[in-house]
Amino acid sequence: MRILMKIKGRGKEYKTHPRPVLLVGRVSEAILYSKEFCMRNVFQTQSLSNVLIYNLCAEKIMNLKPTVETYTNHTVGMFKEDDFDQANRFLNQMISAGRQPNVFAYTTFVHAYFKKGRMHEAENVITKMKEEGIIPDSLTCTSLIDGYGRMKLID
Repeated sequence: MRILMKIKGRGKEYKTHPRPVLLVGRVSEAILYSKEFCMRNVFQTQSLSNVLIYNLCAEKIMNLKPTVETYTNHTVGMFKEDDFDQANRFLNQMISAGRQPNVFAYTTFVHAYFKKGRMHEAENVITKMKEEGIIPDSLTCTSLIDGYGRMKLID
């Protein structure tokens, strides 16, 4: 089933997929959307581009491996859909594929967990980062401060 919506661009209306993460695992449909965007001179979103790359890699249509950034962008999409289980599957898939999550990948999880009030899981991610020798950066610290602030644990 194709879920379509209309977007306006350059004085015209275009049909596009409202949630590119729904195309994961549907390579032919992702390619179709990509072609439609190119034919109509509409810029593809980063999300749609990453879904396309991921699908091409997963289906072994191209001899490529998804990058840490591609996996991370997928997790962002899963968090937007409140699908934390799928985001964790992508993280595990990334690790199984020999891709080491970086500070940005882990910070994405920290931010998403805190945003949903899942403090314990956010803290577990920080612990895992430290165990793997990944030093939290300023964005990670900002996510921690924001998360604790949301939960009224700091002033």
